[in-house]
Amino acid sequence: MTRSNEKSIIVQSIARKEDFMICTNCGKDLPNEANFCINCGTPIEAHEGQNPDAEIESPIDNTVESSDENEAGFSGFEISNSNYESEPETKLSDAEVSNDSGKKPKKKFPLLKVLIAVVIVAALLPLAAVLGYHTFLPAKLTLAYANFRSPNNIYDVIDKYLSNYENKTLKPLYENSFGKKAELSLTADESLLSGLEYSELGYLIQGINSISFTTETVTDVKGKKQTANLGINVLDTPFLKLNMFLDGTRFGFSIPELSSKTITGDLKNLSKLSETFPEIPSELLETYESMDPWQFARLQEEISFDRDELKKVLKDYSKVLIQSIDSGDMSIKRGQETQVLGSTLQCHEITIELDQKDQAKILTNILTKLENDNRPYDLVIGNFKKLLDIYGNMYSDLFYGFDTETYLSKENYKNAIKNLKNSINAQDFPEKITARLYLNGYDIVKYEYTLGAADEVIITVEQKVTDLSFDVNYILSAYDGSEFAYFNLRLRGDYDKNSDTTDFTASMDLDAPDAFASIDIKSDESLTSGNVIDHNFMTQFVFDDGYGQGARFVLKMSGNKTRNAQKLVTKSSYNGDLSFNIYGEYIDPVNFGLGFTANTETEYGKKVELPGLDPSNTLDISTAGQQEYEELMYEVYQNIYTLLMPVGLF
Repeated sequence: MTRSNEKSIIVQSIARKEDFMICTNCGKDLPNEANFCINCGTPIEAHEGQNPDAEIESPIDNTVESSDENEAGFSGFEISNSNYESEPETKLSDAEVSNDSGKKPKKKFPLLKVLIAVVIVAALLPLAAVLGYHTFLPAKLTLAYANFRSPNNIYDVIDKYLSNYENKTLKPLYENSFGKKAELSLTADESLLSGLEYSELGYLIQGINSISFTTETVTDVKGKKQTANLGINVLDTPFLKLNMFLDGTRFGFSIPELSSKTITGDLKNLSKLSETFPEIPSELLETYESMDPWQFARLQEEISFDRDELKKVLKDYSKVLIQSIDSGDMSIKRGQETQVLGSTLQCHEITIELDQKDQAKILTNILTKLENDNRPYDLVIGNFKKLLDIYGNMYSDLFYGFDTETYLSKENYKNAIKNLKNSINAQDFPEKITARLYLNGYDIVKYEYTLGAADEVIITVEQKVTDLSFDVNYILSAYDGSEFAYFNLRLRGDYDKNSDTTDFTASMDLDAPDAFASIDIKSDESLTSGNVIDHNFMTQFVFDDGYGQGARFVLKMSGNKTRNAQKLVTKSSYNGDLSFNIYGEYIDPVNFGLGFTANTETEYGKKVELPGLDPSNTLDISTAGQQEYEELMYEVYQNIYTLLMPVGLF
């Protein structure tokens, strides 16, 4: 049977179905009760008198071009709907039709229309969500959505900064050996030292200007090996030099200008010194004897925070906080002009008012979450226990009589939370807490908390985060009816991705009834060439006791630093000055200042070379006797006299 005949059978089968009429305009199947065509809109009058069993002309042109391809495929099959006219075609009897498969032809599923509908819905849903967020969503849903989105920006910034610190500071130092050289020179003049009363001020200034200090270290953290040379130079000539090495817990040091001997030993044998030097407290020796000189390496290896887990924990508890607040305690005002970090923004203002019962409910829910959640314990107390294991011996007096294993156990932790939850009394909370949150777009840009019904304490947090740039401001003001206190901390970092540099500023002000203090820090970086960065740094601390007496400390530095291909600093050179000023009505003012020049050089991958020791010139603390120590001390005193006699101190 040809394709043309097959098509004719299908068309005539459709035309003879008793449950449908057929539109004479477009050929669409129609239910008998239809008043118009659901496809082309032709009125039902066009179908009046139509007999479902009548023969109709197919609106489809079945013209087939004869070719061999028609038997195998549809390459010659053409359909024409032009003017809905068709050629007469051979009619088949009912018997011929019934001899076909006996099944009604399946109606083609409108897949294209479904796909179009899905695309439209997918496009409209976010639009509806955005419109809802900005227009009609209630306060709680608006805050929940913003609280899900906004903290992610802050977490991402923290995560990126920690990653940069690990990659640029920790990993190069802990995963490879490295060498580092540093030189520090001091300068002074009478104007900087004018506050000092010293008859030989000129000699002091001359001595300061002639002195410089040098250090050279090579460290292999993984191999637990280090060498260090510390030098004091006078007029660029070596005056004293201390040579040291560390190999695991074994050490050695020498000062060639004072003795030809190298003192060696093991930290585990330090208590032996008490036999020769009883004036040294044995407790002190025992403390250092149990100390691991590579504790900082253990700190890096054993204590770690899963930042992804920490992020999940903070988000989970933030969710508990919002879920604990009743919708009736929240309201929203949209399009409010709000001052944030010195700029005026259009924000949604969400107000939350919590009475004592509401506050007790929130704390109860958070404690319940803590009681059934092991993550905070593992992240905080678990790492604290590791810290005690590393440094506990150094601070044994601090923890004397304190059973850390019991007090810091998970069971004790759970019991403490349960007891705290059971002891919650709503009357212990502030009479009222009012929180106002300001949302700019999807970001929470400002928090404002008022504690107490009479505005006793107001806490404000303003924040803006973009990539690795941030601006955060914390303000606390308190008034008890007679006295006012104010605290402000602002941190700002402007990151330039192209140059991989950051300008950073920090300021802190504390204005209390009896004191004022401020700290200012400013660091500016600018890339001047492919690998050189100009860097200016300033920090200032000011304190005043409220009665006209105080102090000021200022440090200024300017210079540059050079980076390698991995953007690790390999060289730096700075000039700076340090000044200290004490003033007051009842004290003599003191002005003290020093200038300095500092240069550093770092070589990554440099290997540690431990010094060779001559047994005849070595004093081992584990075997040395009283006579050897006496001979050593006599040699040292003689050489000190020889060194200092030319400068008139003997």
